[in-house]
Amino acid sequence: MISTIVEKMIESSELFIYLIIRIVFGVLFFLQAYDKIFRIKLESVFFAVQGDAIKHGIPDWFSKTSIFISSYFELLGGLFILFGLFTIPVLYVFGIHFIMLFIAFSYLKGVWDMKHVFPRFILLLVLLLFPNDWNEFSLDNLLFP
Repeated sequence: MISTIVEKMIESSELFIYLIIRIVFGVLFFLQAYDKIFRIKLESVFFAVQGDAIKHGIPDWFSKTSIFISSYFELLGGLFILFGLFTIPVLYVFGIHFIMLFIAFSYLKGVWDMKHVFPRFILLLVLLLFPNDWNEFSLDNLLFP
């Protein structure tokens, strides 16, 4: 089975390129969320944005809920993308997630201060622009041929 995968990768670099980008995208979001949830802790993330949120009249409950939902979506979504499970629907939800991030960052700090968001956004666009046929090395392809 592994030799078949290697042969296919050699035959078609598009499949390999898609796999690399998908894995990098998934790992970035999974590890970012893992840090927020298990290392830094969500309460610390909240305290980091609380001052700006209060200045702009955003209630604490909204900030806490947004951070919680966003962090757990990034954790699960990153895992799903990493393994290629429900890839297209999860990428679409990441698109909605990015729109919300752009609005939040623009409101709180200015869109130009999103040095960590833009590279991930470009990876999302690339994955969405590539044909879904290139997602051959994924759980989607194994479970839903």
